[in-house]
Amino acid sequence: MCGIVAIIDERKLDQKTTQSPAWLGCMDRLARRGPDGSGSWTSPSGHAALGHTRLAIVDPSERGHQPMTDADGQVSLSFNGEIYNAPQLRDQLIQLGHRFNSTCDTEVLLAGWMHWGREIIEHIRGMFSFVIWDDRAREVFAAVDHSGMKPLVFKHENGRLMITSDADAMRALTEKNESLNPTALRHVLTLGCCPSPMTMLTGIEKLRGGHTLSWKLGGRVRIERHWSPPENMLVSSIDEHAFKDLWERVISDHLLSDVPVGVFLSGGLDSASVTSAMTRVGARPRCFTLAMEGEGDESRDANRVANRLGLECDIADARWDLADELGVYAQAYDEPQSHSALLTQTRICAHASRHVKTLLGGDGGDEAFGGYLWQRETGKGSWESLHKDDKLRSESGELSKIIGHADAPDCARNHASNVFGAHSFIHGYLSRVFPGFHPAEACALTQSMGDQYNEHTAVEWLIGEDRPQLEHLRRVQRLDLVGFCANSILPKIDRGSMHFGLEVRSPLLDRRLLEYGLAAPVTPGEMLGDASLSRPHLRRYAASALGDAFINRPKQGFSLRLKGEWEQWTIISKAVNRSRLVTEGYLREDWRSFIPHRAVYKLRSICMLSAWAESRL
Repeated sequence: MCGIVAIIDERKLDQKTTQSPAWLGCMDRLARRGPDGSGSWTSPSGHAALGHTRLAIVDPSERGHQPMTDADGQVSLSFNGEIYNAPQLRDQLIQLGHRFNSTCDTEVLLAGWMHWGREIIEHIRGMFSFVIWDDRAREVFAAVDHSGMKPLVFKHENGRLMITSDADAMRALTEKNESLNPTALRHVLTLGCCPSPMTMLTGIEKLRGGHTLSWKLGGRVRIERHWSPPENMLVSSIDEHAFKDLWERVISDHLLSDVPVGVFLSGGLDSASVTSAMTRVGARPRCFTLAMEGEGDESRDANRVANRLGLECDIADARWDLADELGVYAQAYDEPQSHSALLTQTRICAHASRHVKTLLGGDGGDEAFGGYLWQRETGKGSWESLHKDDKLRSESGELSKIIGHADAPDCARNHASNVFGAHSFIHGYLSRVFPGFHPAEACALTQSMGDQYNEHTAVEWLIGEDRPQLEHLRRVQRLDLVGFCANSILPKIDRGSMHFGLEVRSPLLDRRLLEYGLAAPVTPGEMLGDASLSRPHLRRYAASALGDAFINRPKQGFSLRLKGEWEQWTIISKAVNRSRLVTEGYLREDWRSFIPHRAVYKLRSICMLSAWAESRL
């Protein structure tokens, strides 16, 4: 994994651009993503500068130094991620006449550009983001992998395009105190995250997963989609032998590395399937897990799985200081979220980074194969039925007025989620996945920033991704992939790990698995409400390696679990009114009145937003 920065300008850049305080400040922010080396390059024409910080995983020698430039010095590449089919592409390109000086995938990507141009995006398979400047054509080409595992943000104004790996690096590069985006701030309160392409900062955008950006000087910036989830159902499923071959091929590809590869093991089905497949293809990974307080602790289950496979299981300390963990979160994440899984992510990544540089994780199994409980909630009383309730929907206008006031009763605030969900299928989905503040409450809480936010604003970013023609489970899986996963889970994985110079790979989000899992026929057992027969292919695979007893435990996520969580967040919340979020007028002083008793998610949302904002406003 690595950090990327690029400046492209219609005017020639100052010769000292890559020694400027702004550039050096940006590189300093990116150093955590790439602690093993750094470099900068300016094009012969003077129209482009590229920078890179490197975490050396494949061919860690100087031959993999970036930015990497072609033999003529006309084309340069800054690349972050892994191209898992690089060995096959290298062989193909050699047959086409190309020669290589290294075994790193960066050189394969550069040679692929020289041969195929922008069609390179159709050839590579992996997790990646990259920027290529071609001085011959005066053109920049940037891309993010199919699901958005590796990030890019950009800003384009006055004939200058700036690209970095994250928003914190962009703030350093622009040397401006960009204002908070009011809609983004309210998205965080309502949805728990800031969905792409928006960022928390006005004028800065994310390049969404499955998209490319291209700009030829004198023309316009073009954003185009290079991949989208399947939209039609397959006629039949593959058999277990075919799935085993596919799954183990994916795992083998994800083991491409010249340094030891570990694994995150929670004891759940997804990470157990990853770990058992690693051993079946010959790997002996070191396992890392996290102990938590109370009955939700999974470390014993993880240790049992590791022991069954003959592996070492490293259990991180269970003792927590919530205030300290919140401080780490605020530094690690360039954008705020309301989900406590960000805290567990930084904790386990901090521990694992002391022992390995890269590892595999189990994120993505619920998106690829349908494991979330909400994906199978249908019928009367479920979120799926809310949009069919005309009476509930009719309450919206009056209820929005009531809950916009600080003295609204708790019963009205608790009811608001159902009323929000009654507007459409998408509203219902978001009300279940993101149980945050109602848009009317988000507006009232941030009243100094205007009133341009409502039930439609909160969902318009996702509406275009809905595919009603799909079977219900696959329809919701698609929304989870481009909604929850892309905007919450993947930033959690990337920022939480890269803060410690650690690479986390997600084989369950491999493009081949997504293209099968999101289109496979739904079996009757998959829709059982407790998800006990969800992800049937993975379940049978893990059972063959571990036995049924290891894979039938109840599903639970890897979110923070604390004794007395409400009380602990209540103590933390006492600092909010002294924070810049309140003292500078973004959040009203009586915000506490908008949180019903023991509504942990909403209280945590305010605390996490405040901690993030304190070092950035």
